[in-house]
Amino acid sequence: MTKNLKHTSAAERLAMVLEEFQPEEIAGYGRTAGLTPIRMQQAIAGRLNATIPYLRLAAAMQYDPTEAETWPIDQPMPIGDFDFVMLAMGLRMRRILRNHTPLQAAKAMDIGLGLVARFERGDALAIGPTMKVCAYVQHHPMALIRQPERIGKYRRDLAAEVDVSRETMQPAGDRDAAPLAAAVHDTNLS
Repeated sequence: MTKNLKHTSAAERLAMVLEEFQPEEIAGYGRTAGLTPIRMQQAIAGRLNATIPYLRLAAAMQYDPTEAETWPIDQPMPIGDFDFVMLAMGLRMRRILRNHTPLQAAKAMDIGLGLVARFERGDALAIGPTMKVCAYVQHHPMALIRQPERIGKYRRDLAAEVDVSRETMQPAGDRDAAPLAAAVHDTNLS
């Protein structure tokens, strides 16, 4: 293809990579990534802009979506959902460490000021600006993938440690302490 890769979108670059594969291979990558046929059609057409399906497909293909291609070759890419909350924390921390205002950060990333605020809130946004924010915070996008088996194990471990009552939404051990807490609170007021 004669397009200059520097001026193509992430979705267009992924479509160019997909052109190298047979339809059966592409379908297999789609199944591995858990994408719908509509999402796969978007990917083939160079219009897959949603971050999570984009990164799931890239991971299934073992395609490094960054222009620098910095993912270690010997390490498989995880397939899971992108953690926008971790990106939000990273963006906020990196911005503060650099003494950047939101406007300065927006200029450094070449994105709009409104997008900086939305990313810092943890909103799920398109792959193009997400890649720019990842570069700004110096994290590979695949390093921010939540792996479902780890999340599930964490939730099971947490549930085993804490017996939560749906009526009170307090740990079971704290239910008996409520009258004591009220008494302490009343004595501190006087």
